[in-house]
Amino acid sequence: TQSTWGDLSLCFMGGSASQIKAEAVQEFERLCSKDRYVSIYDLLQFNLTTDPHNIELTHLGSLYALNKSKSGKFSLEEIMGFIDLCADRYRKFRHTHDYAPMLRALFTIRLWEDVTTIQGRYAFVEWFLLLLDRKIDERAVTTLHSIFALELGYGLNVDEFFEMLADEPEADPGGSMAASAAEIIECTRSDASTPRKRAVSLATVEKFAMSFIIGFAGMMSSIGFDEAVDYGA
Repeated sequence: TQSTWGDLSLCFMGGSASQIKAEAVQEFERLCSKDRYVSIYDLLQFNLTTDPHNIELTHLGSLYALNKSKSGKFSLEEIMGFIDLCADRYRKFRHTHDYAPMLRALFTIRLWEDVTTIQGRYAFVEWFLLLLDRKIDERAVTTLHSIFALELGYGLNVDEFFEMLADEPEADPGGSMAASAAEIIECTRSDASTPRKRAVSLATVEKFAMSFIIGFAGMMSSIGFDEAVDYGA
């Protein structure tokens, strides 16, 4: 089953920041590791009771903004800071009735400002690999598909995306995978009666992330965003 971020949302139309913080603390304590962090996979399990009008953190810019440390792991301090930021922006945007789209636009601009340089793009790719803990398995591919909104933006479902990334493992005398940074995973296609094993290497995901962010930066430039302009994001 494809994982979604539907359970994790932040909204200030139906609850106060303090109420949402209390729920977030409870979920953090339930899921955090001994080193007091939660992973992206833990975040997928957060269950916050909020208004249906919400901010879904499958949005890449929102996720990027939340993880201020760019460590790929999320601290309670970061989550609390993100809730404060959302609450502050809600006070500014609520009269427009377009709070969620405006907040996503804000985070999109912040991400774009960080990836207008080559160094920024490499930093983004490194952050994204850390987000996946530099381990590529079925869960990672499904999460990557969701975060990049590939079905909504490109009509590419998760099976098709997996096939696009998949590397055929090459046989060797020892019987191990040729790509050392890969994990064999099973994916059952709708047109197949039995699972077919495929490997997706870390290098393939790295190339995909770089291609995606280069395309994103180019798209922002093509619609008129200028690096020389301060957009106040």
